[in-house]
Amino acid sequence: NGRFRTLQMMMGTQEDTHQVFRSGFDVQFLGYHLHEAGFVEYQRVPQLFLFHDDSTRKVSDTYVSLNVIAQKSVTSRGGA
Repeated sequence: NGRFRTLQMMMGTQEDTHQVFRSGFDVQFLGYHLHEAGFVEYQRVPQLFLFHDDSTRKVSDTYVSLNVIAQKSVTSRGGA
């Protein structure tokens, strides 16, 4: 069914060690944690163009993956 397949896309099929995801984020929740880790800017993007994967998959008109580019403050990098 459609709801079960969507849940599998979000949390993995749990069939092997590469298909187990232990947490899920929305952009606000991830943004909070990025800020706590010293990131000063973040932007949601449709895809990262790093490698071929399913991160651009959509259900209806909504992306299943949360692709984000974040910048960390120079002063928060802890050192030289």
